[in-house]
Amino acid sequence: MQSALSHIQAGISRCEFDGIYQGLSTQRAAEILARDGPNQLTPPKTTPEWIKFCKQMFGGFAILLWIGAILCFFAYSILASTSEDPQGDNVRIEHVTNELSCNQLFLQLCM
Repeated sequence: MQSALSHIQAGISRCEFDGIYQGLSTQRAAEILARDGPNQLTPPKTTPEWIKFCKQMFGGFAILLWIGAILCFFAYSILASTSEDPQGDNVRIEHVTNELSCNQLFLQLCM
């Protein structure tokens, strides 16, 4: 028990308290404030909005939709270069996948 009390008294003397109930002296508190600054929490770092946007735009299911749209565009480009009157099915599928991807992005950002 004496050991614990001696540790407490050593801690109190090291922190320069005027007493257990009185706390630091005004002068010592001013010195600590000047040295360390105010005792306040800094707000946590937040993720920038453009990074959140890119994560939603190119992550998960959205990347599959973008890959599908790009493949449809390439398929249409090959058809357009090899025939005089290509069908527009690949272009329509590309537009649908782009719309799905953009709608998914909008819904996830709104949540």
